[in-house]
Amino acid sequence: MRKKIKNLFLVLLCLLMVQAPVTYLTQPETVQAAAAKKNGLYHLKLSNGNYYYFYYENGKWVKNAWRTVKQNVNGKSVAYRYYFTASGIGYQAPSYTGMTFNVVARKIGNYWYGFYKNGRMVKSGYYCDPKTETLFYFDANGHYNSAKSVAIRKASTYKANAAKLRSILGKPISTKTSTSCYGPGKDLTLTYPKMIVSLYRDNSGKEIVLGVYPR
Repeated sequence: MRKKIKNLFLVLLCLLMVQAPVTYLTQPETVQAAAAKKNGLYHLKLSNGNYYYFYYENGKWVKNAWRTVKQNVNGKSVAYRYYFTASGIGYQAPSYTGMTFNVVARKIGNYWYGFYKNGRMVKSGYYCDPKTETLFYFDANGHYNSAKSVAIRKASTYKANAAKLRSILGKPISTKTSTSCYGPGKDLTLTYPKMIVSLYRDNSGKEIVLGVYPR
């Protein structure tokens, strides 16, 4: 009788193991099993269904540290900076359909930095976080510039005179004009390297800001 109960218990245990849902890559320590165990950058899927960046080095995942990664872009070797948190996950902006240059800002040490959705640190330019509708300026070192950021935020306020925003951003890459739903004038879409600016121009030529968002 004891032997039958023992055998039944083993069968039930096996069934539970087969039917149990698989949880994988829940922490950076377990990501190791999915990596080729070579030093370098990894883009791995966690159990929540999202992909994150990790950096494997000398037998472990890098944490609380910067790493510079050289990548081939159009046949040229380009260096990009990444920051990996205490959990080993690299900072990255959320993915939004139709947006390539949206960023998320994070404080590391004494400075704030911006990161693209591909985890790369941004620098030298104006950027936008669409989730918080916040505009930023980061310098050549990737550091957040408070004065320039505050200035563009003020200039891009809804219905603000567009002259100031134009003076800050300079000449756009392109300008598209269309019939306006705002009033009897025209809507203008200005394309800049990392952002799109939406303006309204009335029949007298005065322009106001309707919105700013990432490209």
